[in-house]
Amino acid sequence: MSTDLHGRLRCDHCNKYASFEDSDSYTVYGAVYSSIDDGPEPHDPVELCGKCSDKLYGDLKKRYREGYRGGDWMKSGAERKAAKECGLVWVSNSTKIHDITGAEAFNCYIEESEYEHYQPKFQKNYHPKEHIKRVR
Repeated sequence: MSTDLHGRLRCDHCNKYASFEDSDSYTVYGAVYSSIDDGPEPHDPVELCGKCSDKLYGDLKKRYREGYRGGDWMKSGAERKAAKECGLVWVSNSTKIHDITGAEAFNCYIEESEYEHYQPKFQKNYHPKEHIKRVR
């Protein structure tokens, strides 16, 4: 966490002090090896002030409209808001998104229209329309 000795939150992007109420955070995918014996540890969360969170939201919204489909491991409020406004849904398991080509998606955003083909593997008695009703 990005706090100083007095417990004040600092933004990791602009390095300015931020209030806890307006802050946002995300954690990227991946791991850091501190030593071979300890094994991998996840990255530390990135803390953002309200202004940097708004900038991240604008950048992500633009990228999602241009076709970017990636996301962070622990999603920020800015990422969730941008994806929702662009009509995207996050899928984290191996998901069949196209019946003819057999295309699959894993840990990425897909469009809501593609979500209709969402078929989690190893699930018995699956009916797409019933599953979509339960999710929404």
